[in-house]
Amino acid sequence: MQTRARSKRARTQSTRAAFTGEFQKTLVVDEKWLAALAAVQGGLEHVSQTLTGRIRQLAERYAVPLPHLLDEIDALAQKVNEHLKRTGFESFN
Repeated sequence: MQTRARSKRARTQSTRAAFTGEFQKTLVVDEKWLAALAAVQGGLEHVSQTLTGRIRQLAERYAVPLPHLLDEIDALAQKVNEHLKRTGFESFN
């Protein structure tokens, strides 16, 4: 039984010796932190794509300036009023 315990203790000590220096760095930095950074980077890419899409929507929405829209509304209102006069109704203005 003591031989078995000594053998187990020897394996434990050799395993501890293996977890020193460069191997510890590899475990902590490469496997733990790089995976966490990859997850953060994926989140940032998602946020970036969402913002880009929203900016495109806003650019399309406000591509035509307000004075141009108001002129277009006036022109269309004038057409509607002319049509109403031809059909016998008074204009809304």
